[in-house]
Amino acid sequence: MYEIWDGKAIIYMQETAKDNPGSCIAIHANAGEVVIVPPGWAHYTVNADPERNMSFGAWCIRDYGFDYEDVRAHGGLAYFPVIKEKGIEWEPNTTYRAGTIIEKNAREYSEFGLKKGIPIYRQYEDDHNLFNFVTNPVTLKEIWNNYQP
Repeated sequence: MYEIWDGKAIIYMQETAKDNPGSCIAIHANAGEVVIVPPGWAHYTVNADPERNMSFGAWCIRDYGFDYEDVRAHGGLAYFPVIKEKGIEWEPNTTYRAGTIIEKNAREYSEFGLKKGIPIYRQYEDDHNLFNFVTNPVTLKEIWNNYQP
């Protein structure tokens, strides 16, 4: 789970780092917005504005760490962000059999009980159990099965 603190970010994610990466999604987020990456998905964070610094906080659990062997074998993930005149464009990594990349804006995550506009650390102080979807994702398997980034 990411919370953008300052600037603009893109959270790129793909279902797997195998030859066929499945869904490839880039989510644009501004300061104060949250992006949730599903457990096990390969992902990275991009500063979406080369003229300005970006900072973020990220919550993850070491027990659910990602294995980077396939990422290294492919020389990265399925798409690379490249700065062009019109902004960031996506170049495919030809070592994958990837379809198209889907770009979206950050959204609310009401299915997890998060409240828009309230920093995640404050929400955690108010209710530690609210973040069980991060600390123990199998407890919310039903939500994850229907989750759309």
